[in-house]
Order: sequence, then C-alpha cells, then structure tokens
Amino acid sequence: MARIRPVSTMRPIALALTLAMATAVQATAQTDVVGTLQHGGMTRTYIVRLPPGFVAGQSRPLVLALHPALSSAASLKATSGWDAVSDVHGFVVVYPNGGLPSGSNGNFAWNSWDFSGAAPDDISFLSALIARMNADYGIDTCRTYMTGFSSGAMMTNSFAAAHPEKLVAIAPVSGGWITAYGGSESQLVPNLPVAVWTWRGSNETFSTGVGTSSRSRTQQDQEQLAYWVSHNHATLTSTQAEVLNYGVPRIYTTSRFDGDAPVWFTEVQGTGHIYQPGAADLIWTRCFSQLNSRAPGCDPCNATANPSLPDCDQDGVGDACELAAGTQWDVNGDGTPDRCASCPSIATYCSTSTTSNGCSPQMSAAGNPSVGASSGFLLAASGVEGQRQGLLFYGLFGPKAAAWAPGNTSTLCVRSPLQRTVVASSGGAAGTCTGALTLDFQSYLAAHPTALGQPFQPGTIVNVQAWFRDPAAPGTTNLSNALQFKTCP
Repeated sequence: MARIRPVSTMRPIALALTLAMATAVQATAQTDVVGTLQHGGMTRTYIVRLPPGFVAGQSRPLVLALHPALSSAASLKATSGWDAVSDVHGFVVVYPNGGLPSGSNGNFAWNSWDFSGAAPDDISFLSALIARMNADYGIDTCRTYMTGFSSGAMMTNSFAAAHPEKLVAIAPVSGGWITAYGGSESQLVPNLPVAVWTWRGSNETFSTGVGTSSRSRTQQDQEQLAYWVSHNHATLTSTQAEVLNYGVPRIYTTSRFDGDAPVWFTEVQGTGHIYQPGAADLIWTRCFSQLNSRAPGCDPCNATANPSLPDCDQDGVGDACELAAGTQWDVNGDGTPDRCASCPSIATYCSTSTTSNGCSPQMSAAGNPSVGASSGFLLAASGVEGQRQGLLFYGLFGPKAAAWAPGNTSTLCVRSPLQRTVVASSGGAAGTCTGALTLDFQSYLAAHPTALGQPFQPGTIVNVQAWFRDPAAPGTTNLSNALQFKTCP
C-alpha cells in the first residue's frame, strides 16, 4: 500500500488569524467504541472514535494513534487532539493499548524495536488491528496512517519498517530511535517508501535509551531523520519557520525533503516531551489527508496505469490526474500544473467582490519577483473603496474558493496559513472606487525576515489577495480577486 501518490503541496488548516473568518464545525453524533481482540494468547484492547454521521462501509480513512509508555489509549485519546480533528474531517481513529504492562493503574508500553515475533508481538497485533478495523467498519485500506508519542512513536517507526505496505504515512512525535535502545538500523528493512513527518520539542535536551547505547534526544531525532531521508531517496527542498497559535503563539520550524515519498521534520520552539500542540490538526490537514496509496486498486491515476499522460514534474502521476484530484492546480487554465510553469507566471483568478459603493477591486503585478532582489516587484489592488484601511495578504499553499461572510459577495481565494502584510489607507476619495492598496513584495520581505515562506526560494508559488474595510457590507469587510505568481532566481 505504501507507494505514495506524491503531491506538490500539503493543504493546511485555516489558522486563527485576525484576517480569516472562522467557521465552526459542530460534531453531533460522534461515537466511542471500546473493543477487544484476541491475539497471541492475549486479550488486546483498543478504543475507536467514529466521526459524526459514520456508517459502516463508507470507506473512511483510518488513523492509528499510539500512546507513550506509562500511559494508555484513553490517556492519549484525551490529550492528543485527534478526536476533535476526526469529528471535523470525518475519518476513523483507533487508539490501541500496548502489549507490555507499564507501571500501575492499567497503563501500558509497546514492545518497540522487536522484530523477532516474541510475545507480546505488537507489530503483529497492529497488523491484525488494521484488518479488524476493515472487517468491522469497512475503512479505506488505501488511506491508513499511524502516529504515536514517545514509546508510541518508537512503535510507529517499528511498524512502518516491518509493514510499509499497510501504511501510507506515519507521524512519530518525540520518539526514541532504535540505536539508543541496543538495536541497529540494519534491522529496519522496509521494502517500500513511507511518507514520514517527525516531530520534536526544542526543549527535549535529555538523553534516553538503554545502557551505553543511550544518547540525547536531539541525536536520536537527527538519526531518525537521516534514516528516512536515505530510505526515501529524498533531498532537502525547503526549511520554513512559521508562528502558529495553538493556545499560545509558538515558532514551528519544518524542513521538507522530497523523494520517493516526502520526509518532513518539525521542531516546536519552547516545548518539551509532549504530543506537540496542534500536531493532530497539522498532521491530518497538511499531510495525511493529502497522501493516498498508489498500490494497485488504490490510485486510478498512477503512472503505470497511464503511461501516456504528460507528467511535467516527473513525479510519476500524470498532469491531468493531479489536476483532477486537486493535488495540483492550473490557475491560468493552460492544462499544465502551475508548478511546472516558468517564472514569473503571473495570473489573476477567483471572482472579486462588489462593494457597498459598487466597486470591483482588481489585483495586478509589475516587475520581476526575483528572490535575489530587495525591491521592485509591485503588487496592487485598484478600484478599492476610497479612504479605507486595508492590506494585502498572501499564502504559499495554493488557491481556494470559500465564502467570506454570509451575504457578502467576496470570496476567500488563498489557502491558509495566511501572512498579513502592512495595514495602510487606500487613499482616493471616500465613497468612490478610487482607492488602491500597493505593496513592494521584495521590500516587505527584506523588512520581515520571519514572514511566511522566508527565506524564499526560486520556484515558490505565491497567492495574494487584498482585504479592506467596508462597514456597510455584510461582515464589514470585503476582498479583491486574487493573483498568483512564481518567484524567480
């Protein structure tokens, strides 16, 4: 199963930015089911989270979430955030208990890094649990994913190494590596690529492991990253720091490697050994939800089935298939994914609003968006309501089309996370359409080194839109249409 349908971008969740309109999704009929499974002479237990409106046989995705040592399925369920994400996005989560009693009060650990089949054989148990989920609930076997925390992250890596065909992607969070526990990477023999997103907190400076093999968590994470990068034949494509607010603002720094399957590595500033804040949201919306198995019967658009399709980025998936699946986009409508267009590839898209004074603001651009220049690429929204406060905002994860506010004619055309730029007056005359909002994009980046996407690399696709006050409009604000461009060397 683990042949991955590659994507050019991971679609993130909408973050709580002042600019964005939050849409609450209420769960109305989610269900928790406690289950048992006889396996290896033991009664194994687990908890299943079924999303609202679930009907068996609907072929929903499955996420297996593995608890740390001295803990339990119920504890991870209560603290990881996966229930809430499942309720919103409609996938099934199963929280199994490990096979090793750990401490007291019904807590467990996992028999990680043991590929011998000795009891408790947690690798075999998890394989049987996936089969049980399919038998009981008809889950989508082309979309099965695994995450875990600490000991559960170790088990996640162990299972992916043993059965990559059963998973599309994994997300180990703050887990130790095999070399610190007396094992060798030579024991890891996955025969397929696996998409991996590894997480850690910057304050995880302690050491873990067994005897003389013990080493710092930092070293273990670097060894883990290096192993999966090598296995997936991946190379570094970007490192991005962004401020995300999950309770409090924190810096999330993510390095991305592209290869046979993507490898991501995220460090959260100021956190310790925890299931990282917002990890469940981000893992699902940016990674798991965007990856589908390319095993036979799973992906109707894999290159083997469509050898004659043009494939401009040579990722093994035909252009037409990626456009149809929404994993690539084609703003200018030329039939070729925008990722393959030559810079600057400037194009406008999405509908503009009609403001309370009948204005229809339009985006435009002039100059060359060179990452080597410190000024000169000008973005503008003209035809804006005069004498209104407004700004331009941008994103790096593609276009979208979402209603801005009930009764409002505006459309939000940029996929979040969004970077707001500098608030300014539109000028012009009040009550007319003579206002404008302008931005020298390169000058803005030079003055804001931590802005979204910094440091920019050539070939980055940027989507931009204007926002401005319009007190008489529904929601009291309005938006322009949107503009997309591709950065140049």
